Amino acid sequence: MFAPTKEREGGGGGFTHKPGDVVAIGSAKLGTLVNRVRTSDQAPPWQFGVRALIASLAARGLIAASTAAMEGHPPQGVAAAVRSAP
Repeated sequence: MFAPTKEREGGGGGFTHKPGDVVAIGSAKLGTLVNRVRTSDQAPPWQFGVRALIASLAARGLIAASTAAMEGHPPQGVAAAVRSAP
């Protein structure tokens, strides 16, 4: 598990992400997820859910296709979400 080890601004305030921060987490097998921190009123709606994640992982051979079998077709919006991923 990753956790920051240094205080952000000193004085016992600990660490918290602030708008504009770039946060990245990754692994050699799955790649890297990079996001810029925003407040919820500025962020676009989340449309890439668990079903889309499983379908995407299966399409890339990272999990067994049988694990991702969902009514014989990927969930709505998966193709667009996969194309837009870096």
